[in-house]
Amino acid sequence: MIRTQARKIAIANNEKYYYSNVPCKNGHLGKRKTNNGICVICFPKIKKEYYAKNKEKILTRTKELRQINPIPSRISKVINESKRRTRFVKWADQDQIALHYIKAKFMEWFTGEKYQVDHIIPLCGKNVCGLHVENNLQVIPAHINNSKRNHFNEEELNYGTDHSRPKNYGYYENMGRKL
Repeated sequence: MIRTQARKIAIANNEKYYYSNVPCKNGHLGKRKTNNGICVICFPKIKKEYYAKNKEKILTRTKELRQINPIPSRISKVINESKRRTRFVKWADQDQIALHYIKAKFMEWFTGEKYQVDHIIPLCGKNVCGLHVENNLQVIPAHINNSKRNHFNEEELNYGTDHSRPKNYGYYENMGRKL
């Protein structure tokens, strides 16, 4: 009874989440989504499973919606591009930036694996925005960069003694040699 009452109160107050002292089917206590009652810890797994089962249906529906009403996707694209443009600064060392892109091409040729230049602090992150400068770039494998997406984990940074490069800078350099 407590669970349904808490959810009803959350719905009445227009809240996204409520707390329950009754465990979910996987044994988690605490925060749940108000709209469906699913545990927030279980929700990503459920969402991932649903997407895997219905991938074609979801992609088809998304494509149809974009064709019917292309304006929202265009608006978000324009907004993101304008945000990105403000992250390019005139005082950045363009030669050093170009070296990162050359290094990525070399690593692709040398290893046969696709490499990309990654912004350590994303240009348009949720909580933080970085700049397109040489100290904010690193060359990493494409699959790692694509899985990282636009997220920033402050714990990954460890500035050490020189305070100029993050810990993970140069992690993927070939056998410790500078390329």
